[in-house]
This record gives sequence, C-alpha cells and structure tokens, in this order.
Amino acid sequence: MKSILRILIASAVIGTPAGAFAQGGTTSSSADLQRQVAVQEQLIRELLDRLDAQAAATAQLLQRLAALEARQAPALLPDAADTEAGDVDEARDTAVEDRLDAMPKIQGYYDFEFIKEAQPGSFGSFRQHHLSLHLSKEREKFRVFSEIEFEYAPVVSGTDAGAPAVSRGTILVEEAWAEYVRSTWFAVRAGMVLTPNYWNVNHYPNVVHSTRRPLMVRQVFPESFAGVMAYGTKYWGSAGLGYDAYLGNGESGSFAKLDDNEAKAVGGAIKLNVVAGRLVDTVAVAIHGYTDSPAGTRRVRTWGIESQVHKGPFELLFEYARRSAKEDRSGFYVQPSYRLTEKVIAFYRHDRLRSFSAPDTRANTWGINTHPIAPVSFKFEFYRTTPLQQRAFNGIASSLAVAF
Repeated sequence: MKSILRILIASAVIGTPAGAFAQGGTTSSSADLQRQVAVQEQLIRELLDRLDAQAAATAQLLQRLAALEARQAPALLPDAADTEAGDVDEARDTAVEDRLDAMPKIQGYYDFEFIKEAQPGSFGSFRQHHLSLHLSKEREKFRVFSEIEFEYAPVVSGTDAGAPAVSRGTILVEEAWAEYVRSTWFAVRAGMVLTPNYWNVNHYPNVVHSTRRPLMVRQVFPESFAGVMAYGTKYWGSAGLGYDAYLGNGESGSFAKLDDNEAKAVGGAIKLNVVAGRLVDTVAVAIHGYTDSPAGTRRVRTWGIESQVHKGPFELLFEYARRSAKEDRSGFYVQPSYRLTEKVIAFYRHDRLRSFSAPDTRANTWGINTHPIAPVSFKFEFYRTTPLQQRAFNGIASSLAVAF
C-alpha cells in the first residue's frame, strides 16, 4: 500500500502541466519554475515521511489487536488447519454469546441514611440500611427472580457450639419466584412473592420519593406470602383492566416452609388503568382483598383501595387499608408531589396508622428528592410524628440511594 501511494504521489507531480505554474496568464521565468519545483519536492518528502509514520502506527495497532484477540479467545477453537479464518471468528463470537446468555442478570440497590429525632433516647445516627442484590434470568416465556437483602451490615460468625450467629443486622430473602408469561393477560408466578400493594411492590429506595416509608405499609396487609399468583392486564384503547389472584400459606412463623393449618390465605386485586385522559395524563385505581384463617385465633379479613394519578409534573399517591383480626388495624396515606425541574421533586405526605390495642400515630412529612443522574437519588425530609395521647416530636431524615 505504501509503495502504491508513493507511485501515485510522484505521478501526480511529474504529470503536472506547465500551465499549473503560471499566474495571471503570464508564463513564469526559469528561476520561478525552479523555485516551484523545489517547493513541490519538499511537499513530496513531507508527505512520504507522514506516510511512513502512519504505516508504522498501523503496524503497532495491528499487533496490539492481535494480542487482545489472543487473550480473549475461548479455550476451545476449531483446528486452524481445517477451518477458514471466517469460521474461526464466527465460532469465537458464538462461544462468547453463549457464555453471556448463560449468565444471570445481576442488579440491585444500595442506600445510606442519617436519622435524627427530637425526643429522649434518640441520637442522630448514620445507618447503612440496605444492600440488595437482584438475580434474574429469562428463557423464552419463563423467568426467575430473587431479591437478597443485607440490612444494617450483618456479620455472621461461629459460636462456641459451632452454630453460626448473626449480629448487627439481617440477611433475608425479600422475594424469590419463577413465573411463566403466556401473554400480557395471563401470567402465573410461584414462590415467595410480595403482596401486590403499590408501595409494597415499589419499595426500592431509588424509586420512592422519601427515605421513610408510610406508617401503614406492611402493617395492615402482610408483606409477602409463599404460594402461587396469577396476574395480567388487558387494554382496550387507552383503558386497561388488570387483576391479581393469589393462594398461599397463612401468616405463620415459618410461612415459606409450612402452613400452621389446612386453610390457605386467599387474596387478589382488581385494577383499572386509564392513559391520556382529559383531566389527567394517567390514573390507576385498585381494590385489594385478603383473607386467612390462622390456627387458634380469629379469622383475618383485610381490604384496601389505592390510586396513583399523574398530570404533567404533578403526582398524587393514595392508599387506605383496614384489617379485621385478633388485633384490628387500619391506616392510610396521601402523598402529593411536584417535579420542580427534571432532576428535583418536592413532596408532602400525611399518613396515619390506627391500632385498636395501641395509640394511633400520625405523621406529616415534607421533603426534597434529587436525581443528579437517573440511578442516583439524594433525599432530605423533615417530619413531625404525633402518637395520640403522647407528645409530638420532630425529626429529619436524609439518604443516598444508588441503583446498579
């Protein structure tokens, strides 16, 4: 290639007509022509020097590329003596794709908090709250998912008896299930599943606006169940109708392993979704129900309603639930928020939890949530909590949440 370029450059200069060295229509003198030729020769030498340098750089790049390919090549390749170079490259690419396809997808989130409450016995504290790892894998219409959570930096160590002991925090399986998705209208999931209430399912710190969750969340409906659930949604134009229906073990001490009686917990929800309505951009409303028959105690009946409304930068979340059981309980929250800029959201929440065996608790929260980049969230909130028949107290909470 370098030889061809040299020949082309020389041919171009030799073949330059004499008229190219004329200016203003008048033929240059012999001395002028000699100076022009000298200038052209100098240009040719500079071009050839650059060509030599470029050829050397190209050779170095080819050597580095060959070295990288040698290091990244799979352990087993077809015999080079019997295979064309293109077949070798295709086999190597296929091997890499197969390895990547066999690996599960790893995601998760991390959050770090600071909490301070103005009441006796409460100290301003940093909290290493969550480190959550999500493992998932899809194969055609089948999917498996697990969420393993490390709360408050747990430490596992051996005891004198040889049994492991956990101190400081907790290691737990938040959820673990496999599912078959037949269509958007029908899917079935089996395993340890989060009860499908809005805040319970969308509980990730990098997703929700506040550091602290509403008082009623996981206090009225159970957090999760071990069993099977069918779900789906069907849209007609801008309106969609969805459902959840589940059957699982009751709320026993080891519900992921066994039930405490033959009766099973039954629950479900009917959901209505409307997109691009006249008054709002989107609105979703769901009605939930749950019942269980624990051994040796009163039957549990729980129902609730929730809604999420969006209009431009405005969002409104609302949930209410009531539980009739050995210990009756109810709660609700309403949370409006407004997107001040693309990266800053201001929110307020009023929530209440009522237990018939303990004083009611109310809370008002004002906060700011910022997203410098999509996976990262900085939060700061001020709240005032009022346990009924007790003195109200103020507090602040802030956190850093990162999805990965």
